[in-house]
Amino acid sequence: MGGSAKFSMGDCPDLLQNGAVIEPNADISGVGVVSAFLLSAYMTFFAVLVAYLSGLVDSELLSLVDRRIFRVRSYPSRLSETSGLCGNGQQRQQEPEKRPSSKHRAKVEACLRSAVLAMSDQQIVTGIAIMGAGFQGLREGTLSAYHYQIVLYLAWMSSSVHLTAITVLASYLKRHRGVMVWRLTGMLVLFVMLVVGLVPTISNSWGNFLWPDIPTNKTGWAIPARCFWGDLRGSVSPDAPIGFIILSISYLWKMGQLFSSSRSAYHRWFRGPIERLMVRVLRFAAERRWHWTFRVLLAPVLPVMVMFEVISSFAASLWLSLMGLIFGTIQVLIPRGQIQSMTEAQEDTWGVRTVSPLDSLDSAARYGSRTCLDVRTTH
Repeated sequence: MGGSAKFSMGDCPDLLQNGAVIEPNADISGVGVVSAFLLSAYMTFFAVLVAYLSGLVDSELLSLVDRRIFRVRSYPSRLSETSGLCGNGQQRQQEPEKRPSSKHRAKVEACLRSAVLAMSDQQIVTGIAIMGAGFQGLREGTLSAYHYQIVLYLAWMSSSVHLTAITVLASYLKRHRGVMVWRLTGMLVLFVMLVVGLVPTISNSWGNFLWPDIPTNKTGWAIPARCFWGDLRGSVSPDAPIGFIILSISYLWKMGQLFSSSRSAYHRWFRGPIERLMVRVLRFAAERRWHWTFRVLLAPVLPVMVMFEVISSFAASLWLSLMGLIFGTIQVLIPRGQIQSMTEAQEDTWGVRTVSPLDSLDSAARYGSRTCLDVRTTH
């Protein structure tokens, strides 16, 4: 997965000062591999986005922001149908607008679910596998910083596919505990691997493409990734904290959507007390007719109340997923663009091995299509 010379940690000081010569590896950063991961991630995201805009998202996943601001039409979830309550705990009211038949809706929903499940199932296994291979190359010192960066953020894209799927499949997973346990296990394993995998990127020397006195044809991206493990000389790389923050918030957010207990705890111990305190303060000023005080207090209170509503919306989950996708895409494409001139386009050549990831993506899409057709014939 990297250079042919035997790696030694004693070589790191010289490598960190003078750089190294990059060796192309189309099996890691080839155009077919990168395209397959990116396509899978963005196809899943846009499938969920279409479901959201088309009204195929269960009502319990939508907030007032989704319904009133974005005008998203919702359907009662099966959990809500059995209890007679919507997701916000209020009695469900009959919508005056005309809905497609429940049978037609079930077909479309099942097709969408099959496609998203097929994509995410493939990607979570692939993400864990590619990170395992990356750790092996990191331990042996055979993986350059560039190729380790590609491995890390391709696994990041796999994680994004799975997190995006969780956004729209929350109600389905609550009804199928076995599937939810499998997905939670995969999520936790991949999360731990990504957190550990981000550690070498903390070094401020990570990702230095060129510097003034570097020898010709050498680059900092070609230095073995093992040399950066624990290298905290100088300041911290700005990308690493952003990666840790996006990763942690994404996982906490998505996993919190799967459990009503976590949402209840959030409302009981965080949002609820803050909102009640703000209301009491405003009421205190209003009852005493302190008009200017009331107006001054209202200025910060309104944005906070709006922020709470926005955070609890399905749209916010989509924005968070998109943010993770964009960040991961940047971390893959920018280094690849920098190195392209040094690899003499060898990683841009289409071959049997570089096309195989796209074949896997095609297989997942075909599986989703077959499942969709099976659903249509059984309804």
